[in-house]
Amino acid sequence: VFNDITVFQLPQTNNNPLIIGNAQGAAGWNLNGNLGEVIGYNAPVNPTQRVIINNYLAAKFGQVLPANDIYTMDNAANGNYDHEMAGIGRLNASSSHLDSKGSGAVRINNATGLNNNEFLLWGHDNGILGSWGSTDLPVGIDARWFRVWRVSEVNSTGGAVDVGNVDMTFDLTGQGPVTAADLRLLVDINNNGIFADDVPVPIAAAAMGGNNYRFAGVSQLVNGRRFTLGTIN
Repeated sequence: VFNDITVFQLPQTNNNPLIIGNAQGAAGWNLNGNLGEVIGYNAPVNPTQRVIINNYLAAKFGQVLPANDIYTMDNAANGNYDHEMAGIGRLNASSSHLDSKGSGAVRINNATGLNNNEFLLWGHDNGILGSWGSTDLPVGIDARWFRVWRVSEVNSTGGAVDVGNVDMTFDLTGQGPVTAADLRLLVDINNNGIFADDVPVPIAAAAMGGNNYRFAGVSQLVNGRRFTLGTIN
């Protein structure tokens, strides 16, 4: 599941079909198993991206990686934040991934202090993207999404880590009319699983177009913390 196959003769260059689960022209070489997911890439995958992809697959399919199993918020003890994991990271100056959204609603980029072997990974608990009836609310917040994300901020070699400030962009497509000034980024600062005893991050959201709303220069995403989106209206 976690290893790819380098193919030097791709269909775009030789007009042969791309075959998954069989060897072309070889009888009896069919795959005897299941394919959980097939990912197509439009460029070579660098080592940093490979670490992120492997952790995404491990979280989604409940696996433990033999190496670089650095996203730990998918563990049962941490709440099973298994869904739509994405991440940014840097192994060295020639291998990095600095802007990520994946298939989820949250995009994070522009880290100010991302150094060698550092990663910031996030996934969610599959709560609904809706706020009607939510009650765990900080003072001044009228509602928040039920969906909650949790962060792994890690050094893949076990050293100290601080990726710095980041920009967080929420894709609110399908969420109805949105006023940027009403949005509030909520982070569980004391890491107790409750938002009501915290205060919203004091950063205004900016409308970026295309139903995207950005909180710039967020410093509160520390390892293990949860976040979600709230509104004052």
